[in-house]
Amino acid sequence: MVIVCFLFWFLILCHRLYVYIIVKNKCTPRFAVYNAIDNYIEAVVTEICPLITVFVLAYLLRKSLQNVIQRQATVFNPARQQNGVKHSRIKQMDSQITLMLMLQSISAIISFLPYGLDLLYSHITGSWYKTPLRVDIEKIITEVTHVVLYAFFASSFYISIISSSGFRREMKRIFQMNKVQPSYGDTPNTATIPAIQQN
Repeated sequence: MVIVCFLFWFLILCHRLYVYIIVKNKCTPRFAVYNAIDNYIEAVVTEICPLITVFVLAYLLRKSLQNVIQRQATVFNPARQQNGVKHSRIKQMDSQITLMLMLQSISAIISFLPYGLDLLYSHITGSWYKTPLRVDIEKIITEVTHVVLYAFFASSFYISIISSSGFRREMKRIFQMNKVQPSYGDTPNTATIPAIQQN
């Protein structure tokens, strides 16, 4: 899949190697019309499409999990404790995955949507007259959206901690293993040998 992803994005973006040239230390397209096309492509393909993909995958995963729960419910026998434990674990997993998908979707909205809208806004208003104050405000907003863009990729660890009890237990176990055992003095450990009773 790594190779497929590399080839996919290379085929989509390889034309930039020819279209863009360096002019006064800046990447400038050879054709003026391409600048407009490239801005729309970047806003849609690299920002809006990942947002849609996250929602589609979240919906499909949620639907698949509901089908598994329904199949387990049809074979569930209340008289057997083992099936009851298994059913409760599936319900717990369902609630954890639901929370994870909800947080992941919120993170995707916060990350991708502002940056994509900022790209479209910058292109649409590029030829408008703007006061120096407005230009500075827009530059600050653009830099903020660039920083927030990485929130989606940095939030996976924290979302796993919030939504998964198993992940929290594993992290707790790792931290407990790395704890340094306290020293209780320099006296060597000695073992007590019980005295042998003489008959």
